[in-house]
Amino acid sequence: DRSNFVAFKNAAIVLQSFIRGMITRNEIYFAHFAATEIQRMWRGSRQQCTYITMIFASMKMQSLARMVTQKTNFQKTLKSIRAIQRWSRNLKMLQGERETS
Repeated sequence: DRSNFVAFKNAAIVLQSFIRGMITRNEIYFAHFAATEIQRMWRGSRQQCTYITMIFASMKMQSLARMVTQKTNFQKTLKSIRAIQRWSRNLKMLQGERETS
């Protein structure tokens, strides 16, 4: 009778030990999975921010390049217009001097 009790007690201890170990291993697995998922999300978010920053920086550089190009073209056009106006005014002035002479 006593030996049966000891055998059942030992069997219960082994079973409880196995179950506790299984529960602990599952908790560790889920904790590891959760930590991995958090890291994945954090790294993805950081990469997305870096990518967006690079996109905005390239847009800013392209905009600056277009501005410089357009400003240069505008200055050339303005210089040409002023030269034509100067030529036109000089021509009118010469025609006016011819009429008065």
